[in-house]
Amino acid sequence: MTGSRSERRSTAVIDVAELASRWASRADHADRDGRLPAGDLDDLRTSRFLLAPLPRALGGHSAALESVVRDQQVVAGGSAASALVAAMTLMLVGVARDVDAWADERERLHELVARG
Repeated sequence: MTGSRSERRSTAVIDVAELASRWASRADHADRDGRLPAGDLDDLRTSRFLLAPLPRALGGHSAALESVVRDQQVVAGGSAASALVAAMTLMLVGVARDVDAWADERERLHELVARG
């Protein structure tokens, strides 16, 4: 990674540190109960975090892998379980964006993510 901490920009609409903080406030209780907090999923939708790798034409950020990974590391500090759910979706969107093997499904997947 290059640049100072202040030069690094989040790919999410809200600050990823804020998202991590929200998740952390629910993580201990959720981990004890063995469940994923619904609030974390709501945060994923409202923050538009999952739009990071989505093409700009579909309302995303066309974020580079390095930016997405950096933001994932931050949110994982709040809740590893919720970050894993986000990572699975981000990976699918990124692969669909970059690999022609999914060309026939790419637009449909991107539209589903863009709609939340």
